[in-house]
Amino acid sequence: MVSVKIIRRTICLLILSVLGACSAEQLPTSARLAVYPSGKSIEVSGSSFEQNSCYPTDEFYQDVPIIIALHDSQGGPLGNHYVSVHLDLSENTFTGWPFLALYIDQNSNGVVDHPEERVSGIADSLLVLKTAPYTGHVNAILRINLSCEYSGELMVFSGHLVASATFSVVGPQ
Repeated sequence: MVSVKIIRRTICLLILSVLGACSAEQLPTSARLAVYPSGKSIEVSGSSFEQNSCYPTDEFYQDVPIIIALHDSQGGPLGNHYVSVHLDLSENTFTGWPFLALYIDQNSNGVVDHPEERVSGIADSLLVLKTAPYTGHVNAILRINLSCEYSGELMVFSGHLVASATFSVVGPQ
């Protein structure tokens, strides 16, 4: 039996690949797309983890700076190209509690300065961004809610390229 997660991921990849193919700018076939860090697992202890229960709260989180990088085969930046971003378990992709939230780091200081930097809210559509002209990067901040155990994925698409990073919160081992 095929799992719901595999079906959901396949449908998402197909939709986002079609959207990425709509870009007017052609990427070199040897281009590389990456997400840094490629993943992170955070171990958290506390009463809710010890009791195997989940009580989500907005006040318990970790912000992680994210860099989406688009480069040619020699590592040179590919600026001014579009990337599409999909984030699992965020308000615009998940009907339950939004455990993950994405913010665009508008001044590249690595911290969320204003709530307006959030781009994964309930009213937000699929995020499409342009890489910076001289670095080929997009700077973002992923807010990881630490209230419960879960795993979510950040997926990035540009033309024929796909990159992803997995983020998880685990209880004491």
